[in-house]
Amino acid sequence: MKKYYDLNNLLRISYFINYKYIEYLSLNKIFINLRGGGVNKNKKKYNFPILSIFLYLIIINNNLLSSLYADELNSKFELKSPEKKFMTISTGTSWGNLAPVGSKICQLINLDYDKHNVYCSVRKSSGSDMNMERLLRKNVDFAIVGSDQAKRALEGTFRIGVYPAFPKLRSVFSLFPEQFVAVSNNKANIKEFMEFKNKILDGGEDGSATSNFLNKILIGYGMKVSDFKQITHLQDRAMIDAFCNGNIDGFVELSGSPSPKIVEALKRCGGSLVLIDTGIINFMISQSSELQSSKIPANRYPGIKYDVASIGTQALLVTSEDTDPQIIEATVMSVVNRLNEFQSSSKVVSNVSLGELLSKFGFLNNVDASKKVLHD
Repeated sequence: MKKYYDLNNLLRISYFINYKYIEYLSLNKIFINLRGGGVNKNKKKYNFPILSIFLYLIIINNNLLSSLYADELNSKFELKSPEKKFMTISTGTSWGNLAPVGSKICQLINLDYDKHNVYCSVRKSSGSDMNMERLLRKNVDFAIVGSDQAKRALEGTFRIGVYPAFPKLRSVFSLFPEQFVAVSNNKANIKEFMEFKNKILDGGEDGSATSNFLNKILIGYGMKVSDFKQITHLQDRAMIDAFCNGNIDGFVELSGSPSPKIVEALKRCGGSLVLIDTGIINFMISQSSELQSSKIPANRYPGIKYDVASIGTQALLVTSEDTDPQIIEATVMSVVNRLNEFQSSSKVVSNVSLGELLSKFGFLNNVDASKKVLHD
């Protein structure tokens, strides 16, 4: 039998132990002086407080008395061990929005640990593609992914031949729009995406959500990789250096808005946001239920005084249908009960409302424990 003693239980046990000790002395016809302790026939005094402390140490360190009186202790005081539960969220890089948002979710969950006994930890990653892969491998309990990765995982096209379809994938709640943004440096002065032809464009790290989404854009435009002088796949710091030095003409990013990477690049060396054809945007959305249109408002990025139409996905917190419902409920309630604090943690979630937490994509259902909380 698993035994658990917190401070309150120890105080209660002390009375029980003193009672047992008095009972023992009484059975042996030893006189009890309730004012100062116990006194035997030879008037030898017994100090009950000191005895209790000594017995506490035995309980904590050796569990000897708890073994002797386990059944009686549990029946008298209904001592039960609260089950500790652990969860892990796969997030993203320090350059993006996924890591700080995921860390905030964990922080809010851990603030309520005394209520639900759920402890949350985060694992950083290269982005939502790695997050989905970890979830499919059951290396984490939750993952922040784009709606496009979620759909591909459901259908079995996330990594064809590697992962089968994952019909148990469920949304816990919706987070924020991820927008596809193309940026030109001042030297190239590119205004519309088609003007990247015969230019050097950085398409995000190879295998990243940005790189995969660029392929969708190229298909939408009817373009090929060979239409560019070069498409590079530099890491964040190296990409910004190349952008500012003129070694690349521009770069693309799929991220919540504002993207820390884009902000850094524009602050360091200026540039402009490149327009995406609205006809292409509308066509792509009509063909893909996981995509959505959005707008990058003026002044969202340094030096950008105009609105820019965009296309992208929705960042979602997802899990498996088999995840412990108590953990899911603790996750949702911790965010709902402190929604203002969650909104103030990052600009990308500053406008999230309770209604927007529910998944709005028909192909992906909310997990039951999440629906129960959000609908109530």
